[in-house]
Amino acid sequence: MLLHRMSLTVIKPGILDTIQDAGRYGYRGWGINPGGVMDREAFQIANSLLGNRASAAVLEMHYPAPKLRCNDGLVIAITGADFVPQVNGTSVPLFRPIVLAAGDMLSFSRPRNGRLSYMAIKGGIGAVDWMGSRSTHIKLGQGGYHGRALRKGDELFSGLCLAEKVPDNKLLDRLLPWYAAPDQFSPEEPILVLPGKEWGLLGPAAQDIFLGSSFIVQQYSDRMGFTLEGEALHISDNYSLVSAPVQYGTVQLLPKGQMVVLMADHQTTGGYPRIAQVIAAHRGLLAQRPAGASVRFRMTDIVTAERLWTERQAYLRQLQAGCLIKWTEIQHKN
Repeated sequence: MLLHRMSLTVIKPGILDTIQDAGRYGYRGWGINPGGVMDREAFQIANSLLGNRASAAVLEMHYPAPKLRCNDGLVIAITGADFVPQVNGTSVPLFRPIVLAAGDMLSFSRPRNGRLSYMAIKGGIGAVDWMGSRSTHIKLGQGGYHGRALRKGDELFSGLCLAEKVPDNKLLDRLLPWYAAPDQFSPEEPILVLPGKEWGLLGPAAQDIFLGSSFIVQQYSDRMGFTLEGEALHISDNYSLVSAPVQYGTVQLLPKGQMVVLMADHQTTGGYPRIAQVIAAHRGLLAQRPAGASVRFRMTDIVTAERLWTERQAYLRQLQAGCLIKWTEIQHKN
């Protein structure tokens, strides 16, 4: 099997295309958050489909998404939100390895569902390793592609990749014969949370509103936090809080009674009441809610949270093992 480095060129950038991986850990004491992908499950599935390391860097895309030119033969997988990906104008599926040839153009025509799409490349995307991660930290200008979102003319390089010539432009010749189950972005599915440290500051009426009402994701929500609009929540007594640790999924109550859910690029500490915590298994589900989507919360317990996380991780490990077997078979044939 012939192996070589590959590259992609950005013909037209999207609204926010950044290189991300699982994030950087161990630096919260320095004020540096973990960052990384917003939807970790979609990220892991994309890498598994290609037999990549679980932590290999991927391209995280919002819509409008980029237009990319393939400069070499390579294999990609696209997961997460469905932006209707197309190769040379022909639609290609998500959650399945796709073979591209030199000169192929990859584009995305419209947002069908979800908020974040992920593209992995066989061999991973090469990027600057800063503090143990290739994730882009835009505010500090570090990691990823020069610490910033992609621009027109940027060229992405990868490690070793399959260099097989695509025989023609037929869709079936582009698809490798395995796939993962697509994500289901149900707008009706509630986001499960655990009570936060300051949950008790909410009176019974405010707790009922939190658990019984829908809230709308605001337009200016971003990788740092999703601001939710809805009926105001009021704290029963006066309070005074010092800044305390927060994490991805922490639901903070703002002074006017609205909420913000901290996302991947959150600050490391905060002084607003932490009324709830989104469970790890549902962070990606929340991250995929676009602006204007509704969010409902349901309280759960730690046992359920751990069970859901364990079940999803078991599925991801099984998928990774199965895809590695498929890639081993390809290598033996070549």
